[in-house]
Amino acid sequence: MRRLGWVITIPLAVVAVVFAVNNNAESVVSLWLFPIELHIPLYAVAFAGIIVGFIVGALIAWLSSGRWRRMARQEARQTESLKRELAQAEARAAGRGPAQGIAAPSAGAPAGRYAGASQGGNDTP
Repeated sequence: MRRLGWVITIPLAVVAVVFAVNNNAESVVSLWLFPIELHIPLYAVAFAGIIVGFIVGALIAWLSSGRWRRMARQEARQTESLKRELAQAEARAAGRGPAQGIAAPSAGAPAGRYAGASQGGNDTP
């Protein structure tokens, strides 16, 4: 993957250098609202436009992904909470056993939620 990055970066850098060398003529940039005139090379104007466009695009992408980041944070908090509950339940289960008052199921005992319902009594859960 690093090699692919270099394969893309090096030609782009070469193109940028060639562009800067060929467009080094001075241009006048006047800021509309302020009485300021800047005399800067044309390539600086072009690169500044590219950089500003990149920053604006990154800001828009970041703002539009806010909902997904919020959901990820909430799910991470929920996961941590569930992990803590599981650890507490495992600690409680490890501290107890048949010797501490919890009867082990017998081999012939019926299993399931309604196991005792057929022995008489109330059949509702």
